[in-house]
Amino acid sequence: MRTAVMVAELKNFYSGAGADDNERLATKSNRFLELMSKCVHKYGGDVVQFLGGNSIIALWLPNLEPREDSTARKALQCALDLRAEDICIGLGFGHVGLLHVGGVFNRVEYLVLGDALNQALAALNLSSKEESVVISGALADMVRMHFQLETLKKSHLIEADQFSVIEERAVTGLLGEGVRSKVNTLVQRAKIE
Repeated sequence: MRTAVMVAELKNFYSGAGADDNERLATKSNRFLELMSKCVHKYGGDVVQFLGGNSIIALWLPNLEPREDSTARKALQCALDLRAEDICIGLGFGHVGLLHVGGVFNRVEYLVLGDALNQALAALNLSSKEESVVISGALADMVRMHFQLETLKKSHLIEADQFSVIEERAVTGLLGEGVRSKVNTLVQRAKIE
């Protein structure tokens, strides 16, 4: 299937952590994961993997949206809502496989693989240097009419060559109205009634 994948990571999660900081790290991790889950679900996505206490992988299932560009726009709008100084976000768009592993003792794990994940991971690697949301060229092609995009500096793109991702863009803003999620529609209906 072709869809959008977002990888988000909490910057400097372990920096300055000592042996006595387990409770602080647990609290910080729980807040991060709660924020991510709520926002991703708001835009129709699903958090499919928690990686440690400071990273997530989310994707948007394409069968819920009739058009690919709508899926891409929702994923990017979600990332813009999550944008903060201490969160790095990378997004990609392309073919994705979702592998179901486990089943013994009711333990189940989903593994995400494919082009879109590779693009999102390469973009995430660049976003820690850019302090903004970074998207792959494939996603940029789908959303350029709706978002303000900036080409990254050449020095950052050289590092991405190993992932075969071309033309990553930093997202600096939204042009016009953003996409509406089901939650936004329900809130608007509640205000009207």
